[in-house]
This record gives sequence, C-alpha cells and structure tokens, in this order.
Amino acid sequence: MIKNFLTVPTTKKVQNALFERKPIVALESALITNGLEYPINLEVALKLQEIIRNNGAIPATITILDGKIRVGIENKELERIAEPNNQKCSLRDLANFLVQKKIGGTTVAATMWIAHQAGIKVFSTGGIGGVHRGGEKSLDISADLVEIGRCPIAVVCAGVKSILDIGRTLEFLETQGVNVLVFDKKPNFPGFFIPQTEFLAPHCTDSIEEISDIIVCSQQLGLQKGILIACPIPVEDKSKSELVQHSINQALNEANSKNIFGNKFCIGASIVDLEVLQKENFKNSPKVDISSYLPSNIVQRAGGVARNHAEALARLGIDIVLFSAFGTDLNGKTDFGANFLLKKLEGVDKISNLFKSADFLLIDANLTSEAIKRINYWANNTNTKIWLEPTNSLKIPKIFDALGDWPLTKIDVFSPNLNELRSFSENLSQRIGKSEAKECKDFITNIEEHLLNSTIDFNFHQNISNIKLPQPLQPKQHLLITCDRFGVLLFSRSNSNEFKVEYLDAPKICSEKLISVSGAGDW
Repeated sequence: MIKNFLTVPTTKKVQNALFERKPIVALESALITNGLEYPINLEVALKLQEIIRNNGAIPATITILDGKIRVGIENKELERIAEPNNQKCSLRDLANFLVQKKIGGTTVAATMWIAHQAGIKVFSTGGIGGVHRGGEKSLDISADLVEIGRCPIAVVCAGVKSILDIGRTLEFLETQGVNVLVFDKKPNFPGFFIPQTEFLAPHCTDSIEEISDIIVCSQQLGLQKGILIACPIPVEDKSKSELVQHSINQALNEANSKNIFGNKFCIGASIVDLEVLQKENFKNSPKVDISSYLPSNIVQRAGGVARNHAEALARLGIDIVLFSAFGTDLNGKTDFGANFLLKKLEGVDKISNLFKSADFLLIDANLTSEAIKRINYWANNTNTKIWLEPTNSLKIPKIFDALGDWPLTKIDVFSPNLNELRSFSENLSQRIGKSEAKECKDFITNIEEHLLNSTIDFNFHQNISNIKLPQPLQPKQHLLITCDRFGVLLFSRSNSNEFKVEYLDAPKICSEKLISVSGAGDW
C-alpha cells in the first residue's frame, strides 16, 4: 500500500509557525529547477527566503525531495534542488514524482495545492502562468489558472508574462471565480516585467490592511477560490521593463513570421529582471499574511505556565518562589511587587543553593534541554523532588534529550494533558519494545473511551480504577493527567509500590461566567 507521501511540515521553524499561527509564506521551487541556471538559482532562492524573514514571516519553500513532499527545507537540501538536471513538477506530475522518488521543483499549481494542504494561506511567486497566445484555438491554458480557481489561497505575484495573452487570462480567471486585485491605485494589470498593461483588473487597492481584510472575509464566507494579488514592479525598474518588452515584441513578430506558437515560446537573458520581480513580491507577501490577523480587542492578563502554577500553589497556602527571566516589554521593566519572587535566570547553578530548602522543584518544558538536565543534576544532589509540566506536545522531545530514554524514572511528578501524554508515549515508543509501546497506547485509549463514553458515577470510578498504569509511564510518585472538562486523573504510587488511581471531577462552572481558562487543565 502506498502511503505517507505527504510529509507536512519538515523544518522545525515551519512546524512551530503553523502551531503558533505565525505568518508563513509559501515559495515555489520550479523557479530553482527551471527558472534560473545554477548557481544563480541557489543564490536567488536563499535571498528570497532572507527577504521574507526580514519582513517578519517564515519562508516555506515547497518541493519534492527523494519522493516526498517537503514544506520548508534546510539550506543543504536547497542545494540539492538547485543542482542541474532536476525537473519541475506540476500538479499532474505529483503522483509520478512521489512513486518514482524523484527530485522536483513544484510549479505554481503544485505549490498552491501543497501549501493549502499544509494550512498555509499565502503563496508568493514571480508570476503565474496564463492563456497562451492563440489559446482560443489551441486551448493551451496553464494549470495555474485552474488551480487558483479551486484552491482558497492568496497568491502574490507580478501578474502574468506579457508574452502570454493577458486579456484572455483575465477572462479565464473571471470564469473560474478568482478574485483579482492589483496592489496599486490604478487597476491596470501588470505583465510580469511590465508594471502596467492596457488590461484592467476588476479591483485595485494600495492598502495592505484592506487586502488582509478581503482575505479574511473570503475565508469566513467559505469561498473555495483563490485570490490573485498582482503587484507591479517598482517604478525605478521601468527602464529595464521597457527593454524586456521591446525584446518580447521582437520575439513575437519573429515567431509569427516563422509560424511558432504555443509552449515553444521562450524568454532568456532576463535573470536580473526576474530577481527584481521576485524580491518585490516577497517584500509585500508577509504583510498580507493573515494567519494571525483578525479585527479584535486585546485584554492583557497575567499568564504563563510557571506563573499560573505559582499562583495556584500560592492560593493553596504553599510557600512558593518563582524563578524566571524578565522580558524586555513594559511589564518586564516594571517592579511587580507581587507575593512571589521574580529573578533573571542567568544560570541554574546560581540558584542551586536554594534547592536544599525546597520540597519540590516545579519546572516546565519551556526550559532548554540543557537547563532541565542541569536542574535534575542539582535536584539529585540535594535530594529535592522534581515536578515536570510538559507545557505542550511540541516540547516533549526536549524531555528525552535532557533525561534520556526513560525520563520518568528521574521525575517525581509528571502532569501532562492527554495530548501531551500521547505525544510522550509516541516518543517513548521509539525507544522501548513493541509490547511496552502497545501497552502505553492502549492505556491512553482506555482513558479516552472511559471519559467519553461513561457517565460520572460509581461505575465510572470503578472502571477507571481497573486501568493499570504501564511501567514506562510511571514516575517516581505521581502521574497527574488533566482532562479538560472531565477533570483530573491522579495515579499515585502506594506503599506496596503499586499505582492507585483517583478521579477528581472538574467543578461545575457556568460558561457565561468564565473569564479565562488559562491554566485550568486542557485536553
């Protein structure tokens, strides 16, 4: 059975950006394999990524590498894509490239589709394909136009090449229901190398905020159509564009006289101009990424994993000291005067003398692996117990990096939610035997089934008590699993060295009275 061809995403930066809803801009790779020659293609690809980063977004170059779809690639992998003789891959070719384990540069159509599957909302490129001259007879129409008509993604580009039939291209886009915007005060549609043509787009605006609102509104309406945002090249590059257009006109005249038509048209010697186009489009792209753009009111409240735990413990009458780092924002520069101590954490060693007087060290996985490892070292030296809060599923690998293949044997209390426990179990399964891994998986499945399918009564408590905690998931003392609205499951080691379970129901609170659920224990 053929499966798992879609690997999304592949770099940690793209993965974190998707999870944290940071702005991401997708990039095609056919430009690298077919648009420019080596090594200029690699230089331009790296420059484009740098431009996106400098504008506050995360670049996600999409490509096919060794028969796998890649969303975001490292520089060494980019070098492989840039090597000569690699081919471009359109949407029609995708399955072939994957099965044959090829390296391919994704075209505009293929990149749009993959970006949408990955949850990326903005894609920037030099220009899209269009209707070829004479297309009314040959039906030579780029797959880019078809895909943008059915893929809800914002495509930022410099229009279509003026060697194509721009008028019929706009007509085809209208038929496909594509919203076409010119990022300018005038509606003249740009022709890739040409800042303005005689053909008019249905809409234009020079407001990035308005474009962002249009993208958001389209998504809220559920329109399964793309938006084409055409950005004319800068005025200062107009002289170059006139030279290119003169060459295009000359080429068209020669082609007509020699009866050359369709995809036999080709433009060369325009590397500098292509670079200008790509750079200008990518400067605009991050600004219209709306992954975190919504009209809203902002209310600021105290939060953070460590601070929430500190407040909860303080409310229980426990003497608590909070160690963290000051931020550089306004609050970070203000003397809080709170009941718990905030100090800049310059090194675990500097506070290790305080470990001796503490019953517990409560740490979260926002710390680096090195810091967790160092804290564990000092805790062992002072016989201080450790309570570890994993924070979220993406931080789980840090725990293994810091504490080894069996990390819970070094932790007294572990307090994940079910998602974090599942992620912990998956990471654990790569390090232990198959039978132990299956036991952990079955344990989590049993808990979910009991919570979702049972009523909270005596039978529920009795059924839960029959679930045995697998040895790989056993901390030294307690496993505290938060289960959202269902409450908390507490597995505690008894005097007989067995784990007993206790179910703590969540308090019944009217949802209308809720102010914040931060720190309440999610799923």
